[in-house]
Amino acid sequence: MNPKIRRPLPLLLFLLLCAPLLAQTFTARVIRVIDGDTVAVLSGATETRIRLAECDAPESAQPFGPNATHFTTSLALGHTVTVSVQDKDRYGRTIAHIITEQGLDVSTELIRAGFAWWYRQYSRNPQLGDLEAEAHSAHRGLWIDPNPTPPWDWRHTHESVSYQKR
Repeated sequence: MNPKIRRPLPLLLFLLLCAPLLAQTFTARVIRVIDGDTVAVLSGATETRIRLAECDAPESAQPFGPNATHFTTSLALGHTVTVSVQDKDRYGRTIAHIITEQGLDVSTELIRAGFAWWYRQYSRNPQLGDLEAEAHSAHRGLWIDPNPTPPWDWRHTHESVSYQKR
């Protein structure tokens, strides 16, 4: 076999195997809200833990964490949603956008309501930054606090607490 033809084969196989994961969209029912930005969904007999894409909500034990959890619960718990898979994180959780039956993206709505930060480092949508700035200037949600601690900073000082649930 010609070596020039063989080289692309591993890359092609890799892309074919990874493409369904990255482009996967499915319908599921939200069966549990773990915290503001993490839910469990059930599709058929398969339960999947979903980490909401492009946002980072306060941890449950952090100020405004229960508020974020309540907000996500009110939007999604018990509802059928569309899950649009983006990636897997280092903990093996599926990173996805969850769209409600009303067409609301839960990540976007958390940021709009002031119950999550725009996760710039992992985001492809700069409009979420505009929503965060609007929530901040309107003092919505966690922005009522003049200096809220971002969850990524909070986790560094409370690591044993913040990942027990994950």
